[in-house]
Amino acid sequence: MTAAQQGFLDILKACLHNEKPEDPKLDPEGWAELVRMAAIHSLLPYVLDAVFTLPSFSALDLKQKTAWRDKALEAVTRQVFQENEFLDLILSMQRKGLDPVVLKGAVCRALYPKPFLRPSVDEDLLIPPDQICAYHDVLCENGVLPDKPDADLRTTDEPSYHKPDSPTYIELHKYPFPSDSDAYGDCNRYFTHVFRDPGATVKTRIQDVDVLTLAPTEHVLFLMLHSFKHFLHSGFGIRQIMDLAVFTHAHQGEIRWEPILSALQELRCLRFAAAMYRVSERHLGFALPEQFQAIETDELPLLADVLQSGVHGAESLDRLHSSTITLSAVSGQKTGQGSAKGVFAATFLPLDAMKGKYPYLQKHPWLLPVAWGERIITYIGKRGKDHTDPAVSLKLGQERVALLRRYGIIE
Repeated sequence: MTAAQQGFLDILKACLHNEKPEDPKLDPEGWAELVRMAAIHSLLPYVLDAVFTLPSFSALDLKQKTAWRDKALEAVTRQVFQENEFLDLILSMQRKGLDPVVLKGAVCRALYPKPFLRPSVDEDLLIPPDQICAYHDVLCENGVLPDKPDADLRTTDEPSYHKPDSPTYIELHKYPFPSDSDAYGDCNRYFTHVFRDPGATVKTRIQDVDVLTLAPTEHVLFLMLHSFKHFLHSGFGIRQIMDLAVFTHAHQGEIRWEPILSALQELRCLRFAAAMYRVSERHLGFALPEQFQAIETDELPLLADVLQSGVHGAESLDRLHSSTITLSAVSGQKTGQGSAKGVFAATFLPLDAMKGKYPYLQKHPWLLPVAWGERIITYIGKRGKDHTDPAVSLKLGQERVALLRRYGIIE
């Protein structure tokens, strides 16, 4: 681990416990690397708020510090504005007799010592599938418009909405996870009771608004499986481990661990979840739940992948493109088709996997070869423009498949 990476983790640890961090005493290059990590993990406000008066940071070039500070202030301003608009939308929905289940984001952020320093890109709402049109109407009435106006709401699992000239971004979810995914669609079976069991949801207060969210047991499992989903794609950032840590700490006496451990074992991600908790214990200063103390796992390979990933594995296009290889390995095992590992499998995706990006396949599935061609042309174009390299994506994908094996997710 580099000095900048260690300093980054030490600063996060201090912030999460509302303490002043020690000076990591980095040189200008080290500080630049630490700030870059804070930015790709969407934690720039959190880090700069803590380090601005530390001696080695204060000695840096004033122009550079000011540029970083301005980016952090912009992120905080956007977050305050976005959360206020989001809560206004919740109130509008509630006035219409609708009560969505708020997932992660705002619920976790409220548990941080300084909530608005933990930014969110979007807010996720879990809703009964038969109420999708009612939610769509409320959002549109409030000027929050669908990203795909022509999409059929009856067949769309996760429509997204943006408000023009605003940071507000809402995703509606009929199911916690995409139901058509061979790799992780089966995660949904652990949440089928959410809208029929009153004990599966609770009310919590965000600012001065009471919102519905998952009960602690269901929410801990969801946070784990949400990270697991992104791990199967191209990775996830340290913020998701932070969210799990602060949520578990806040609700430790309310969590029923037996159904969580059972689900993790069935989904082959128990060692993965244990590694997340080991990171939170050894690197972020949170107590390890006793249910995970006897589970042997090495958290360092996961931590290295997390630090390299950035938010949702978006640190680089090569990493994003590698997801087709990891997803193919997991879905191949679950469907009994083996672990497809090559460029061929990563490029020539099956029909169901292509429908999302190429809507014309919904009505004309016979055009799949055309979509494959379009995908190849787009990829080649991006390679020149964005400096991506299929060989790098393939190598990274193979390395991440080995990481999945290390945690017992695949054979």
